[in-house]
Amino acid sequence: SSSRTISNSITNSGESAEHKELVQARLQLQQAAEEKANLQAQMEKEKESAKQQMEREKESAQQQIEMVRAEARREMDEMRSAYEARLRDAEKAERERRRGSERSPDRLLGMRCQALERELEELA
Repeated sequence: SSSRTISNSITNSGESAEHKELVQARLQLQQAAEEKANLQAQMEKEKESAKQQMEREKESAQQQIEMVRAEARREMDEMRSAYEARLRDAEKAERERRRGSERSPDRLLGMRCQALERELEELA
């Protein structure tokens, strides 16, 4: 761009050596400024890219945390359900055991004996 114009003016002119050195120095200064601007732009791009990468990694980590939490909640719910089912089964078994003992032959025989004893007392 403007660097070429300055460069062309050096070769085309029949100017003094001092002038040519000045033009050459300006050209180098302009090239250095352009290089600096390019490097700054590249650094900004890399900085933005790194920032986006960090955001993606943060988002991914957050998703993994949520997945682990959901899995833990599922496992806790399953364990709670299994515990509650075992508790209900145990309570049911206890009720059946009690109900069964009320109807057991020994208990019935004992009740019959008591009834016969009362009848004997009434007769006596």
